[in-house]
Amino acid sequence: HAPSLHSLAQLEGTLHAIILAPRDALDPWAEAAPDNPWAWLVRGMADTYAGLDARGTETADMLTEAEWDQVATLLNRAQPPLTRALELGVQPGPALAAIGQAATAMGVSEDEHQHLLAQLVEADPNWLPAWSTALARSEARWGGSLAHMGEVLALAERAMTSPELYQTLAAEQWWWRANRAGTLDGDLVTARGHLRAGLEHCPPGRMRASLLVLEAQILASMGASAQEIAESWQAAVDAAPDEPDHQFDLGLAWVMAGDTERATAVLAKLAS
Repeated sequence: HAPSLHSLAQLEGTLHAIILAPRDALDPWAEAAPDNPWAWLVRGMADTYAGLDARGTETADMLTEAEWDQVATLLNRAQPPLTRALELGVQPGPALAAIGQAATAMGVSEDEHQHLLAQLVEADPNWLPAWSTALARSEARWGGSLAHMGEVLALAERAMTSPELYQTLAAEQWWWRANRAGTLDGDLVTARGHLRAGLEHCPPGRMRASLLVLEAQILASMGASAQEIAESWQAAVDAAPDEPDHQFDLGLAWVMAGDTERATAVLAKLAS
């Protein structure tokens, strides 16, 4: 039975909520329940995301040696509990996604990349976050190319049993292409075309919202009218109404468009 995007998002959200617990609460859980694979999974995910937070969004050359040491310590510490969780029979996807994210941050060879993909196909082919990590790892800024991204998509299309999840992944590939065209190449027209292609078959949810957010940002850079920009932000929020991240941007967009009534409604809802 192919999982839905909704059920996957629920499990992913639950895991992320748990790893926000203090570390001194996670370690005793794993020690008290050494045969519970989920305790080991959460412990490994917590270290992975701590390492990714320490890595930040700066380019690699902007980190000091001490900062890289901290990143490496956290990501390496995450590997044994993730491996143990897999040995104990945890759902493989979340563990493989965390292992893949660490590999992306630290650098990975082509052979290792292919090995991670093969594990995913065999163990949990519908775990979208792991495919997303593989897609990001295939982007040119990480040493990949459009051909590499195409290989990941082709493999996912054969392996995934949920058309909705595959459509979401395919849309994410267009987001990466638009991001590159807009931010690195400075070609906003091509970037918007990529976003339109991604939106064509993308289901509602976070990925659709991400495409629409980038489109709103590109429209602003292109000098579009404040009304058009606000409507694009509105579409982004409507695509994922339970995601609060862009509510403030939407409120400001309606202010710029001169619609204070709609701006007030959005900001009041956010404040509550």
